[in-house]
Amino acid sequence: MSIVVKRRFHQLTRESMNGDSWRVSLLKRNEWNRPASVPFPKERLPVDSRVATLLDVLSSRQFQTTILLTLGLDTQQIADLLETSDRNVSRSLSDCLVRAECRSLEDLTARLLFEHENELYDVRIKKEVAELRSAALRMLENTVSANHMIC
Repeated sequence: MSIVVKRRFHQLTRESMNGDSWRVSLLKRNEWNRPASVPFPKERLPVDSRVATLLDVLSSRQFQTTILLTLGLDTQQIADLLETSDRNVSRSLSDCLVRAECRSLEDLTARLLFEHENELYDVRIKKEVAELRSAALRMLENTVSANHMIC
């Protein structure tokens, strides 16, 4: 054991004999519990590698739901845009987590962004985005026509 480790061990054992003071000493910032300041490396895939992307794993509707979630829409807004119910969107997102083997929605959106930044999507993504764009236009047209009826 190094001298620093031995000193810290003896300090903790002495403090533990004084009751709960050892808990307080561990909460203080020192060389033992300082958070690591390691920068997050920007990970890039090799150019010729081919992995299964979310576009491969998810259905078209699930992929669109994931895109909208990544853009910051909540489940009610996604349901309105895709003309479905809140419950269906929640169920779809739950299925997405299982299919994509992600633990949380944050992981799912991070994976979508990672795959997009590494240009892993082929021309099929243009079709998905075009469908979302037409759904947004339909929603705007419905909103405008509803506003004209009120006026």
